[in-house]
Amino acid sequence: MMHKHKTVAEEHLLSIREVIDVLSVPRHTIHQWIEKGTLIPVRMAGALRFRPEDVRALFEREGNGGSGGRILVIDDDPLVGKSLKNLLETNGYEAQVASLGLAALDFASRERFDLIVTDIRMPGMNGTETLKAIRRIRSLSGKPPLPEIVITAFEDGAVKEEVQRLGVSDFILKPFEIEELLTALERNLKPGR
Repeated sequence: MMHKHKTVAEEHLLSIREVIDVLSVPRHTIHQWIEKGTLIPVRMAGALRFRPEDVRALFEREGNGGSGGRILVIDDDPLVGKSLKNLLETNGYEAQVASLGLAALDFASRERFDLIVTDIRMPGMNGTETLKAIRRIRSLSGKPPLPEIVITAFEDGAVKEEVQRLGVSDFILKPFEIEELLTALERNLKPGR
C-alpha cells in the first residue's frame, strides 16, 4: 500500500465562516486582515480557505475579543431598526433594537451592551436625552459610559454641536455607506480604545 503526502488541498482548511466563529470578529475584519496581509487565504474551488495554524497564531496575537460586540440600536423607524439589526448581525455583532428612548432605558438597565447606536429625532425622548439618561443609569450602578454612535438624517448644526459637547464617539449622517458604519463600530469596540 502506497502512502502519499498530505497536500494543502487535503489539509483541513477553515472557511471564512469558521474563522469568524473561532476569532469572534465581524466578516469585514477578516477581509481587512486579508487586504493587509495579516491573514493569508488559500483559494480552493473558488472559495477562500485558511490554514488552522495561521488562524491560531492570529487568535494569539489579537486575543479573543468575545463576539463582535453587543449593540443597542435606538431608532423609532421600525424598518431602519430592522435593517440595522440585520446589518449588524450579518457582520458578527449582536443587536437589540429599541424603538423609543424609554424602551432603550429599560434594555440598558437590564442587559449588557458594548456600544449604542441611536437616531436623534424620535418621539418622547430624543437621542441625546436618551444617551444622557443611559449614562446616568450606568453611572449610578458604577459602570463606565459606553461608546455611542449617533446616526441622523438631519444635518443640523445645533444637533451636531450638542452631540460633540456630549462627547459622542461618532456622528454619521444618513444616508451613509455601510462601510462607514462598520468602520466606526470597529474603531469604537477596540479594546482600550
